[in-house]
Amino acid sequence: MAIPEGSRWNSKFWCPSNPIPVGSNPIPVGSNPIPVGSDPIPGDFNPKIQPQFQKVPGGIPNFGVPQTQPQLVPTQPQLDPTQFPATPPQIPPFPDSRPPEPPEVAVFPKHPVEDEEPNILICSVTKFWPAALGVTWLRNGAPVTRGVLETPFYPDRDFTFRKFSYLPFVPAPGDYYDCQVEHEGLAKPAKMHWEPQILAPASEATETAICALGLAVGIVGITAGTILIIRGMKLGRARPERGVL
Repeated sequence: MAIPEGSRWNSKFWCPSNPIPVGSNPIPVGSNPIPVGSDPIPGDFNPKIQPQFQKVPGGIPNFGVPQTQPQLVPTQPQLDPTQFPATPPQIPPFPDSRPPEPPEVAVFPKHPVEDEEPNILICSVTKFWPAALGVTWLRNGAPVTRGVLETPFYPDRDFTFRKFSYLPFVPAPGDYYDCQVEHEGLAKPAKMHWEPQILAPASEATETAICALGLAVGIVGITAGTILIIRGMKLGRARPERGVL
């Protein structure tokens, strides 16, 4: 490349003979190389999405942060209201043809029943559908709610349910209990009756008679044994005497 006359050459770069002073403006103040209002960025751009840049005095645009963000105008689809009915169609409920199944009720104690010993009565309700029923305890015909506990509904393999209810009680002679179950599969509430089977304690007279009978049997046995021993001894002595004669 040919170096212009009057220029200085440096080993690192070429320096013109008339450099621009440091700090001076290469474009004279007041000049307008780019007409005001013209688009500094050529090209066919959509003015709706083209960013607008702020211009500094002198007509030079500032290519920094745009003054406004691009504005996108999406096209809204036009809907025809006649395509949609005024009221949505009514969906009929799913028919359930399975009839309700009545429950099976059983009542039993948790531990062997003993007089005046705390125990727990269990009311077992099984083989019913749907899972909605009520369980009520009755003691001597009156409802009992204190201390009653119930389990949730447990599903079985045959698509039925089971449930348990617990009633703490103290057995006493004359008391009876009922477990009453209400379910839509029953024409009327089912009631399961239960009474404690408590053996009455033996009286003193009975105990005395039993002791006397045992003593009499013992005396008779001792007497019979003594007689047999004595007779056996006599027979043993008589045999040697006969042999001597």
